[in-house]
Amino acid sequence: AIAGLRGGRHLLVVFWWAAASWALDAAALWVIFDAFGYRLSVGALLIGYGLANLLQALPELTPGWLGVLETAMSVTYTAFGIPAGIAVMGVLSYRLLSYWLPVAAGLPSAVQILRRNGRRPRTVLALERSAA
Repeated sequence: AIAGLRGGRHLLVVFWWAAASWALDAAALWVIFDAFGYRLSVGALLIGYGLANLLQALPELTPGWLGVLETAMSVTYTAFGIPAGIAVMGVLSYRLLSYWLPVAAGLPSAVQILRRNGRRPRTVLALERSAA
C-alpha cells in the first residue's frame, strides 16, 4: 500500500482527503454549537478542535480518551468565553455523534464477526452469566 503512495500525485490526493475529513469533522462541531444557539468563531473552533486532535495523538489515558477529551475541549471553549453549559453540552453532543454513535452502529457487526470466528464476545458472556 505504501508503494502506491510514493508518487506525488497519489500523496496529494491522500492529503486532500485527510484535510477534507478534518474540515468536515470540525464543521460538524461548529454546527452542533450553532444548534445550541452559540456561534463559535473560526479561531475558537479550530483551537479547541486542534487541541482535541493533539490529545488523541498521545497514548491514551482512558479508552477513547473518555472524559479527558470532553473535559479538555469544554475547558478550552469556556476559556474562549463560551458559557460553560453550552460548552459542555456542545462537546458532549459532538462526542456522542462523532464517537459513540459509530461505535454503537458497528457493534452488531463486531459481534457477528466474533461469532463467525468461533469466539464469544465478553459482553455477551457477561450478560449470560448475570442472567443465569
